Amino acid sequence: MKKILDSNKKEQYIVQSVVAAMQLLEEVAENPWQSVSSLAKAKKMTKSQAFRLLTTLEHLGYVIKEGQAYRLGYRGLYIGHLAERSMPIVALSRDVLDWLMTESQESVHLVERRGDVRFIVDMRESPQPLRTFAPIGQIDPLTVGGTGMVILAYSDPTFIERILSQPLKKVTPKTLVDPERIRQILRRIRAEGVYTAREDFDPGAFSVAAPIHNPDGSVTCAICVSGPLSRLDASQEEKHKELVLKAAQIISDRLRRNTQTTPRSEAAPSLG
Repeated sequence: MKKILDSNKKEQYIVQSVVAAMQLLEEVAENPWQSVSSLAKAKKMTKSQAFRLLTTLEHLGYVIKEGQAYRLGYRGLYIGHLAERSMPIVALSRDVLDWLMTESQESVHLVERRGDVRFIVDMRESPQPLRTFAPIGQIDPLTVGGTGMVILAYSDPTFIERILSQPLKKVTPKTLVDPERIRQILRRIRAEGVYTAREDFDPGAFSVAAPIHNPDGSVTCAICVSGPLSRLDASQEEKHKELVLKAAQIISDRLRRNTQTTPRSEAAPSLG
């Protein structure tokens, strides 16, 4: 479980038993059908601690025990449904993601910033056999990937400097960790309104991202297409840029008007 609190928040208020329970719940969700012993080993806790937490989660409906193994409970569906309802951008962008995936034939991700990180709130998987994949809920730094860099570019300058003053993780050999180089790219993103990331998050992969503007003009979300770098020639890159810019514009417009228009396949979506 990655931290999503702003780095200046006081961590003494965090309840470690709740953290342990949530880590265990995530392990069950991501790797179901494990025994108590296996789950305890995976999360580096004692078997008795894992058993108590799992029994509590089972009582609340968040996990189900079948034989000696555990899987995610139905309560997770309810929480997931409420989470989606609490994020209007998911409902407003659902058909736009469908359209963007169809037109690009690549994977599509809708990403939102929370604290110092970004997380995927919705996605569409490419129909092509060779494709990129990142699940809903995945949390990553803002300084890697197209969507993270786009969101960071439109953030408050003070926030940008705070992020760049922290140790920057090198995810791949091509991940940028030089603050000055990142500042240069952020300036270019603000000038061009779109960004292509190459192999900075996944070796052999690209993402083309554009910002989604809130009604007040701020940017906390971005949308991208991503796929194998071997498919990204100059003409495809330009096509993807046009598509993500159009998709981002539609969603931004919907956030302002809170009305929906459905994109038309084989043509630029109508903004009317």
